Amino acid sequence: ALVVPAREACEDWAKSEGLPDTPWEELATSGILRKRLQTRISKRLKGLAQHEQVRRIMLWPEPLTIEDGLLTPTLKIKRRKVYERFGDELEALYGG
Repeated sequence: ALVVPAREACEDWAKSEGLPDTPWEELATSGILRKRLQTRISKRLKGLAQHEQVRRIMLWPEPLTIEDGLLTPTLKIKRRKVYERFGDELEALYGG
């Protein structure tokens, strides 16, 4: 899954964990934050069938927007455009 973390919540979490001040772009793509979010997602999806579970995530520091062409004016995700931009990274999630 492609996950756009909530910046303020993640920065607050990092401070509460005593992590050093880190620029958002580094924190948002760090292994420690990815592991934290993966654990939280897994707990939330625990009751779903195994094929419905999210096994791996990729973090992206910036929200998807209409201006970057990844959302429609009604805020729906343009899946084809997302895949064009993040295709290699998303394919890597399936590869292991």
